[in-house]
Amino acid sequence: MKKNLITSLGLLSLITFTSLAQTGTLTEAWRDPQFVKSFTGSFLPLTEQEPRITEKEAQLFQELSALLGEGRNEEAITRLAAAVRAATAAAPVSAALNYTLGNLYLQNGRFNEAVEQYRASIEKFPSFRRAYKNLGLALIQSNQHAESIPVLVKSIEMGDAAGDTFGLLAFSYLNQGNPIAALEGYRQASLLNPGNREWMVGKAEALMRTERYDEAIATFKQLIAELPDRDAFYTSISNAYLALGDSSQAAYYLEILRRRGTARSTALGLLGDIYVNEGLPRLAVMAYNDALQRGDFSSSRSIRSLRALLQRGYFTEAESFLASIEGVQSLNFSENENRELLNLKAQLALALGDDEEAAEILLVVLEQDPLNGNALMLLGNYNQSKGDLETAIFYYERAASLVDFQREAQLQLARIFVQQKEYLPAIRQLEAALQLQYSANVQDFLDAVRAVYNRAL
Repeated sequence: MKKNLITSLGLLSLITFTSLAQTGTLTEAWRDPQFVKSFTGSFLPLTEQEPRITEKEAQLFQELSALLGEGRNEEAITRLAAAVRAATAAAPVSAALNYTLGNLYLQNGRFNEAVEQYRASIEKFPSFRRAYKNLGLALIQSNQHAESIPVLVKSIEMGDAAGDTFGLLAFSYLNQGNPIAALEGYRQASLLNPGNREWMVGKAEALMRTERYDEAIATFKQLIAELPDRDAFYTSISNAYLALGDSSQAAYYLEILRRRGTARSTALGLLGDIYVNEGLPRLAVMAYNDALQRGDFSSSRSIRSLRALLQRGYFTEAESFLASIEGVQSLNFSENENRELLNLKAQLALALGDDEEAAEILLVVLEQDPLNGNALMLLGNYNQSKGDLETAIFYYERAASLVDFQREAQLQLARIFVQQKEYLPAIRQLEAALQLQYSANVQDFLDAVRAVYNRAL
């Protein structure tokens, strides 16, 4: 939204005229005699909140009108800046000149210079309400949101009741992490200026941040009806539905973007995750593959998606997605990611019954990373399933030396020792596992092993 503030408000909104909104461009506005007349007379003392200008300054405004009417913006800025710099204590320039120079700087993207001129204008004429509003906008455009808030509040306190002023204030509050205040500002802005959709967008964002998801959904639905091509609305409403636990509706809006071909990889990844959780693995792989084809689906995100399919037991789909991952040249896996991918590949091979291939892969992983807990545990499981308990114990004991795998390895060792009727080592492993994390099931297992051991004494 920030990028569009100047575009949506326009230069003349900054100086309280409406002609520019009708003509559409600055050059065309300055060719409008009615507008030129309005501009050159805009700093006459209409109220106590408007600075006075001299006849000499009025003549300068006429010269600026001619330059701007010909599209010679930089010349106009240079001419006005020279007049401001030439001011002395004996021959000062009015606040109107600083204010106008600030407007020209602001319209041309020179935000810090605009801030300087607006501050100078306010220093000369403290009740210049419009200068406060435009200073607030210039501060917003230069990402000084905390500084813009008191300035815009001051403008409102001085009687500025324009919807755009409330919208700008709300925007700053939102960027300062105060969504409650932002929401009130956006509501006021939308009430006073219902034609500005950006304020409604801000209101929807504030509703999301204050966890008022039902209201946010209603607002996004209205925005989608009025601006159906704005992709961001579809991802935002999906997030709102997910926050309410309605994954089906979340998927509905993300699927619209996917079928349009405009969904970003992050949205496609989220859609794939939803389908996995909903038990729709084929649709999940379609979404994940679309994300891969965009070229910006990260290597870590690809691994996460593959792991999600494996954890849910969707082995056929995982095999298909693994082939897609290996076929994408743009994925640059780190060494750790490569090992993790090999681990997942081995898990998949085990799940598909290709135990020998899985073991070969895991041995490669251990050659590269001898302390890879996943590989150690999987090789332990593989050898245990083959009846080679001695080798299984070897791998489990290595895994038990790693903090993240210690408890799981201890439980596996206990099962093997019970199978071998070595009850005392089993008891020790179970006791150690319980010290790491209590579990009623493990406690029951330990009690049963102790009973058998005591009977055997």
